Amino acid sequence: HAGAGQLNITLADNGVGFDPAARGAAGGVGLVGIRERLESVGGQLHIHSGPGGTTLEMRVPLGD
Repeated sequence: HAGAGQLNITLADNGVGFDPAARGAAGGVGLVGIRERLESVGGQLHIHSGPGGTTLEMRVPLGD
């Protein structure tokens, strides 16, 4: 959803989870790339993961 000049996207699953700090974990390299791209336009990626699932919260500033 959009709010206060930014687009907020949340993706979640109920899988086994993973350690977000571990570089090179399955899918980890892709998440690093997404984080770098978001940060290059002033956005953010927050990863919450553990047993029972993973949630990715992405915030992207909207252009003028």
